[in-house]
Amino acid sequence: MDPVRAANIAKKMWLKSSLKLENVNTEMLAKYVGKFCDKSKIREENLDEVVFAKIAKKKKFTKKIANKFKTYTKKSKKHKKTKEEIEKENWAPPLRPPTKLEVRKLFGLAFERLIVVSMKNHIYQFENQNRLQNEGGATGLVETGELADVYMLWWDDEYMKLLESVQVVLDVYGRFKDDINNICEEISTKKAIKILELNCMRGQAMPEADANFTANLLCKLANSVDDMITFTVDTPDLNQDSKLPMLDIKVHLDQENMLIHEFYEKSTKSKNIVLANSAHSWPRKRNIHTQECLRILKNTSVCLGEEIQNMHLSRYMLKMKMAGYNSRFRGEIVKSTKNAYKIWLGRKKNGQFLYRNREEMVKDKKLKNRDSHTWWQKSHCKENEKQFTSILFVPPHPQGGVGKNVEEERNRTELK
Repeated sequence: MDPVRAANIAKKMWLKSSLKLENVNTEMLAKYVGKFCDKSKIREENLDEVVFAKIAKKKKFTKKIANKFKTYTKKSKKHKKTKEEIEKENWAPPLRPPTKLEVRKLFGLAFERLIVVSMKNHIYQFENQNRLQNEGGATGLVETGELADVYMLWWDDEYMKLLESVQVVLDVYGRFKDDINNICEEISTKKAIKILELNCMRGQAMPEADANFTANLLCKLANSVDDMITFTVDTPDLNQDSKLPMLDIKVHLDQENMLIHEFYEKSTKSKNIVLANSAHSWPRKRNIHTQECLRILKNTSVCLGEEIQNMHLSRYMLKMKMAGYNSRFRGEIVKSTKNAYKIWLGRKKNGQFLYRNREEMVKDKKLKNRDSHTWWQKSHCKENEKQFTSILFVPPHPQGGVGKNVEEERNRTELK
C-alpha cells in the first residue's frame, strides 16, 4: 500500500461522506494546514484566503550594512520574544473565515497529512533493534487496516463505474475485505472484444466463452481499476469437487439450481486449537469448542443431512483428541452442540430466518455492546453505599495480594 496515494483516497472519501464536524477550532486547523500541508494542494482546493500564510522575512540589518551607512548604535539587551509574538511575526492570519465546505476541505488536507506522516514514521522492533518502516502499510498497525477499508470502499465505487461503462450487469456483488464474489451471466466473445477495446486491452487471445472466460475478464477489469491491488480468479470449474470456496464455506448449485453451502477450511489453516492443559478454565474451554462446533453445523446446509455434518464434526473431534481432550469431554461437546443446533433450527418454526442479514447483525451488535463501556456506572449496591466514578483494572496475583492492597488504599483515601 502506498501511504501517499491511500491518504489522498481517504481525503476524497471524507469529502464525499455525510459525516459532520462539530466543535472544530477553525483557527488552529487553518494554522496547521498553512504550516504543514503542501502549498500546491492548498491552491488546488482554493483555500489560499482561509489559511495562515508565511510572511517573507525582511533582510537582516547586519554589521556590514551598518558600516555602509555609517550608523553606530549601542548594544542593547535583546528582548526574548514569546511564542505568540514569533507566530505573529512569521505567519499572517487568514483573509476571511472559512465556509462550512472549506472547513471540510481543510480537515481533509489535515487528515491526509496526518495519515502520511504517521505511516511513513512507523517504528517497529526486530531482533531487539528499532527500525523505521521502509514502505507500504505496517502489518499489525490498526491504521493500516482502517485505511485499507476506506481504500476498498473507494475501489468498490470505481469498479462499479467501470462495469457500468462497459454494460456488464452483476446479479450479485459481495465483498469481505479483499475477497470479492461476483455472480453474473456469461459474457459472449463479441461483447468481450468490445470491453477490451474500450479499456485499451486489444490483441489478447479470445478463448471460447464460458464461466472461466467470464471470470478472467472480470478479473482483468478489476485489476485495471488501480495498480495498488491485484486480484486472482477462482471458479467452481477450477476445483476438483466443482465447489467454490468463499471464506469459511464452499458453495455449489444442486440439481434444482439451489445454492448449497458447506463448511470449508483452507489447507494452510493451522490445525492447532485450545489445548486441554491451557490456562483457560474448563467452562471457558467448553464454551469455545461448543461454539466452534456450532459454527461448523451452521455453515453446512440443513439439506445435506447429518452424514456431512458429522463428517466435519469428526474432523474437529480429531483435533480435540490431538489437543489432549479425553473421549468423555469430546462427547459432552458433541451433545451440547447438537442441543444448541436444535434450538437454532427452532428459529425457523417461530417464523424467523436462520441466518441474520446485515441490518440484524448491526442491531444485535449495538445491543450487545450498549453497556460494555458503562457497566461499572450502574449501581448494584445498596442505597447507602458509594456510587462509583471511575474504574481500575488490577492484574491477577497469587492470593489476590495486589487487589487487596488496592482495595485497602481505596478505602483509606475514600476514592470512588
